Amino acid sequence: MKYEAAIYQTTVGNHSFWVAESKVLKGCVGQGDTYASAKKELEQNEIEWLETAEEIGIPIPASSCR
Repeated sequence: MKYEAAIYQTTVGNHSFWVAESKVLKGCVGQGDTYASAKKELEQNEIEWLETAEEIGIPIPASSCR
């Protein structure tokens, strides 16, 4: 990942799952049944977010991870 994220477990109804949410890229999230699957989905969604931003001219923030 290029950007810092918050990854946490949550429950909706009777279903518990993990959420990985970019702290920099608005609306860029991932979720999954495990920490690893939520992080992996966020990593893929981050790539797609950045590609889309470039295509439509949304400014891309500087990377927050090293």
